[in-house]
Amino acid sequence: MKKLISIIFAAASLAACNDKTELGPEHRAEVKIDKIAYSAPIPDTDVEVTCDLSCEYGIYSAWIDYQIDDDPEVQQTGAKLYDGSDKRNVTWHYSATIPGQPAGTKISFRIFSYTPYGKLTIGSIVVYTVSETEPAEISLPNK
Repeated sequence: MKKLISIIFAAASLAACNDKTELGPEHRAEVKIDKIAYSAPIPDTDVEVTCDLSCEYGIYSAWIDYQIDDDPEVQQTGAKLYDGSDKRNVTWHYSATIPGQPAGTKISFRIFSYTPYGKLTIGSIVVYTVSETEPAEISLPNK
């Protein structure tokens, strides 16, 4: 009888472990990417991209993927892990640099971010063209 009870208990325990339970909201929460701005894209000068990241469950990392003149090869820059100084990091002013390009070059970029729970957020595509003259700093509308 003891052996039978042990087997039933073990089977019930395994069933409980295999139960597909709903993950909490921290596993679904995305990072909000806001206030995207970049410095003037002038020839052969690095472009600094900045934005504010926020998530009520924290931010783990961020980076930028960019393409040059629609080349299918994607470049990555600015990969950073949050420094960990605030274990519940809910906001982060992120910045990264896209290397300078010749005049007339079209750059497309996206900002990516992960939460500590593995939720990936992919920002909208932003496009700029390197100009001959120096335009004012660009700020994109909040989405």
